[in-house]
Amino acid sequence: MNLVSEKWIPVLNTGGRRQLISLRDAFCQGEQWRDLAVRPHERVALMRLLLCIAQAALEGPSPDEWPLVPKLLPKKAEEYLKKWEGSFDLFDAEKPFLQIAGLKAATKKVKDGDDADGPLVNASKLDFALATGDQSTHFDHEGSLPQRSVELAALALNLLTYLCFSPGGLIGSVTWSGQATARTSSDAPCAVGSMTHTFWRGGHLLQTLQLNMCDRAAIEAHLKCIGAGWGKPVWEQMPKSLDDKAAWDNATQTYLGRLTPLPRLVLFQREGASIILGTGPAFPNFNNEKAPFVEEPTSTVVSRIRNDKPTQALLAVTPGKALWRELHAIVAHRNKDNVGGFWAVGLSSSEGPADRDIIVAGMARDKAKVVDTLESVYHIPQAMQNTPGQEIYEKGVQHAESMSRRLGWAVETYRATIDGGWSGRLKGAGAGKAGLLSKLRQKAFIQYWTAAEQNLPLLFACVESLGTDNLPDAQKAWAKSLFAAARQAYAAACAPQTPRQHRAYALGLAKLSKPVDDANSSTAASDTSSDTSHEEDDE
Repeated sequence: MNLVSEKWIPVLNTGGRRQLISLRDAFCQGEQWRDLAVRPHERVALMRLLLCIAQAALEGPSPDEWPLVPKLLPKKAEEYLKKWEGSFDLFDAEKPFLQIAGLKAATKKVKDGDDADGPLVNASKLDFALATGDQSTHFDHEGSLPQRSVELAALALNLLTYLCFSPGGLIGSVTWSGQATARTSSDAPCAVGSMTHTFWRGGHLLQTLQLNMCDRAAIEAHLKCIGAGWGKPVWEQMPKSLDDKAAWDNATQTYLGRLTPLPRLVLFQREGASIILGTGPAFPNFNNEKAPFVEEPTSTVVSRIRNDKPTQALLAVTPGKALWRELHAIVAHRNKDNVGGFWAVGLSSSEGPADRDIIVAGMARDKAKVVDTLESVYHIPQAMQNTPGQEIYEKGVQHAESMSRRLGWAVETYRATIDGGWSGRLKGAGAGKAGLLSKLRQKAFIQYWTAAEQNLPLLFACVESLGTDNLPDAQKAWAKSLFAAARQAYAAACAPQTPRQHRAYALGLAKLSKPVDDANSSTAASDTSSDTSHEEDDE
């Protein structure tokens, strides 16, 4: 199965219908495809592959070529794919795509019923959505079968995605050129810190690629601080052994080499029904102090306070916290401290519409276990692509978060009034106090943040009103919507029925109308500090 000519990439055509296309179709007929039709983590992996091919084919682009990318890319990419077509065969005997041809499973004593080739791993392990190992999926009826049917078109996408997002942990040992691999694996580049990945979305696939292609000089300047460079796609310099230092340096330390990473050693067996799987060399990353690397091109770097000191961190996918609350950070241009959004955020806006869509995707994990995947699409007005607009948006988000703390304070006041033992339970909970408070507020917060997101156009209206006389009215409309959402959420979570509950409801409602800064009781203070330190859990 050659990925250049075989149809395996799910896309939406201009009519909105899903279909499969080949790599050649993606580049040579790119204006016919509106968008990719894949899951969040698959989008990240596919975009990295397409960007890798596009930038290798153009050897850039340069700043002068960037506006012409949609015109230049079809011919350049077709020439490039024709030259390297032999490296894109999924089952080639000598150079299978992103696989190690000489890989062997660890040997074992063969018993009746055992595979003579040694232990193999079911190919379903490459799909994070299926029940394999410690991954459990409801209604996955094939999870207990010794073999599972997987369409050939899905194998390449699963492989590509697994190599980008595989979390670190224990893994089986395999042999390659007589060397056995270690049992411990490190994070694949895209899985580090459950980071978010952001892309501009154009009107069609070629424009989407253009909007996410930084010029070569800018990329090399960004990597210069760690001694890395442009590099080659891994299929142009595949490692021949674990000791092939030049090839592994290219694969782990360069821009093009890391776009389609090789953190695991994989080889399909039995026509894709199973795989040989082992760990490859560790990939340096932003969170690894012993083996540091710059952030991934699609990630966002934010400034956080830890131990009373500012520090840089990757913006993470957090289950329960909608990403619209971080948009001001995602679309911010990089500052002198390298804090800001994805690399392509600062590209010229002269091409295409002034207002643009961004897609934010990622995979949340808990150690070696995948927790959830997330993808959100937002329409970014031109005013928000500049610092003043981002500051207005951030103030609006801060107001929403302040209102959520007031809502939490009101709910706790209600509970403390009707439940005489509540204060004692909190005091005796010790380290579990935050969990009790989170559970108490959960119903109110879910309703509040859902309503706040539904009113998000009001916040964008604040941004678009920047520099006009309409800004104060727009901000008042946003604030009014937040208070209404908080009051409705409070009423749903603390509906009064008895006289005692009515009194408690009134006391909580009074707290809801006051800023948290006006708190003068230990109850309010504890509530505020809890919501601040566990803010990510409050949705």
